[in-house]
Amino acid sequence: MAKSDKPRLCTFPDCFSCPYGDCHYEQMTIDEYLSSLERDREYAVKVLKEYKPQSEAMDGRKPYFRQYYEANREAIRARQRAYFKRHPDKRTRDDRKAYQADYYKRHRQELNNKAKARYREMREALSATG
Repeated sequence: MAKSDKPRLCTFPDCFSCPYGDCHYEQMTIDEYLSSLERDREYAVKVLKEYKPQSEAMDGRKPYFRQYYEANREAIRARQRAYFKRHPDKRTRDDRKAYQADYYKRHRQELNNKAKARYREMREALSATG
C-alpha cells in the first residue's frame, strides 16, 4: 500500500486512536495545506522584514572607516610596506597580474587544449541527449 492510500480503518487526523500501530498515512487535507501556506507566508514576511543585508549594515560605518583611513593613512601604508617586506611571497595586485600573464604565456597551448577538450565533451554530451 502506498503512503497516499488511506487504510480502511484509519482515523486520520486523529492518529492517537488509530488501530494501526504502523500506519503511515500522512496526507494533508486542503484546509491543512492552505493554513500551512499561510503560516509559511507570514513567517517569510516576518523574516524578510528583519533581514538586513550586510552591505546595508556597513553603510552607516563607511564614513567612520573613511575618516579613520584619512587620519591614519601614512601609518597604514607603513604597516603594509613592512608586512610585504617581511612576507615577500605575498603578491600585490600588479605582481599577481604579471604572474598570471606570464603563466598564461608559458602554458597557453596546454590551457587551450583543455578548453577544447571540455567543449568537445559538452558538445558530445548534448548531442547524445538531444
